Amino acid sequence: MLGKTSFLEEWKKEPHNRWRSLKRLKSLHLLFEEVRQALDWEGVTLDRRLLANAVYSYFIDIDRHKEFHRIAWANEYKRAAYTAIWLVRIRPVQVHHDLSNEDCADYHLYANEFFAITAALHFLDVTPGKVPKDFFSLLIYEFRYRPTSPAKIISLFYAIDWAVKGEEPPITLPNEFLSS
Repeated sequence: MLGKTSFLEEWKKEPHNRWRSLKRLKSLHLLFEEVRQALDWEGVTLDRRLLANAVYSYFIDIDRHKEFHRIAWANEYKRAAYTAIWLVRIRPVQVHHDLSNEDCADYHLYANEFFAITAALHFLDVTPGKVPKDFFSLLIYEFRYRPTSPAKIISLFYAIDWAVKGEEPPITLPNEFLSS
């Protein structure tokens, strides 16, 4: 693409795209600092270039999703899922110490997955501590070792939100499925 303007460069020229990207970058950076301080993550940083790449990728992907499905906006579950997917894919959280050291906590190995899930839960207004530990571990495992699709991750975030908030899913089943 020498001599040509890339799609991303064109996309970034739009004032609305720049505004929402900067807003998302700032919110994710502030959230990372909260997580880093709360967990005492020494030697763990957030690479701003990689974060910017994840944010741009998120917005381009979610915009394509909205266009394909002819929807005006993506709900909070889609935004949470796509955010987490791109944070895990781009991996902006950087660990700058020896991971073989016994003092290194296991969560340093999964820092990107942990941060991505925490960011997604933040967008759902769910406190990570309210998610059962086993389920949180399952999410980390899914992001780390399994192929992720937006539909699968959206469904997981729906389930988490409903379970943590004690709500019933908005699904209407025919009576024959409900009786035994």
